[in-house]
Amino acid sequence: MWKAVRGPSLTKELPYLRRMARLTTGGNAADADDLVQETLLKAMVNIDSFRGEAGLRTWLTKIMVNVHRSDKRRAAVRARYLEAQPKDEPAMPARQVDALEVSDTLDALRELPEDQRMAIAAVAGGEMSYAQAADALGVKLGTFMSRISRGREALRRRVDGEDGRAAREGKDDTPDKHHAA
Repeated sequence: MWKAVRGPSLTKELPYLRRMARLTTGGNAADADDLVQETLLKAMVNIDSFRGEAGLRTWLTKIMVNVHRSDKRRAAVRARYLEAQPKDEPAMPARQVDALEVSDTLDALRELPEDQRMAIAAVAGGEMSYAQAADALGVKLGTFMSRISRGREALRRRVDGEDGRAAREGKDDTPDKHHAA
């Protein structure tokens, strides 16, 4: 099967994978490059599991989503470990802050919940159908479309400056019945 997908067909998917990774990582180029590299490595190692039923792009997207989720879990474990370290001994050197300015849309995308960001990233390039993207993310089409809709609305509000923090935090303007005088 490897001969059927290597070369031109795999190379053809690189621009899509790079766009997907860039959106998935919130615009961080280095993290996006790492994600694409890890995705391709896993694809090559597991090429015998590719059956061609869903299509190469869908299969690669599934791998990328799984790699990204694993990376996030690993980062969470690392963060808990670092918090437990004595404060007088730095466990790791401080990261350099990226000096480049990121667009408002990428900032807003980064703030979205993971499920909405992944759904938007899966179709942002316009090269996957909603059904293919839903399959790649392992959710039903209705769930996927709901995530796209909520994510796009949240992006619009944030970019336009209507971030709706009170609604997200569960706050409202109605007086508390139990504390009314």
